Amino acid sequence: MKEKKSIILLNKTDLEAHLQENDPRLQKLNSKIIKISALNYQGIVELQEEITKMFNLNEINLDNEIIITNIRHKNLITKAIENVRKTKETINKKMPLDIIAIFIKDILEDLGNITGEIVNEDIINEIFAKFCLGK
Repeated sequence: MKEKKSIILLNKTDLEAHLQENDPRLQKLNSKIIKISALNYQGIVELQEEITKMFNLNEINLDNEIIITNIRHKNLITKAIENVRKTKETINKKMPLDIIAIFIKDILEDLGNITGEIVNEDIINEIFAKFCLGK
């Protein structure tokens, strides 16, 4: 824990304490210690503030970074990346174009589900018209 970002929570402050925040075992960890009572909601705001500060949640830097905030989009991107891998593998194995087209269509559909664009056969045909794949 010494090398990681951490917060030590002393819960149940509404009851008799068995462990104090000045305990040497806790002090040597160099972590923020917060006393809370989940039952009475005491210390919860301080905990939220510390988490926000610890992970810079109030500072979003958009310089050359892509931030995905929607789990559905993340899953579709992951699926599209997997289909890219399959496409490359299929090309390397010199599989027929119709097999490759299936994976490319899946990639476009996955990304189209994010952007709202619909993929049709004309788009697939246009993609393959621009590539010269050996037979």
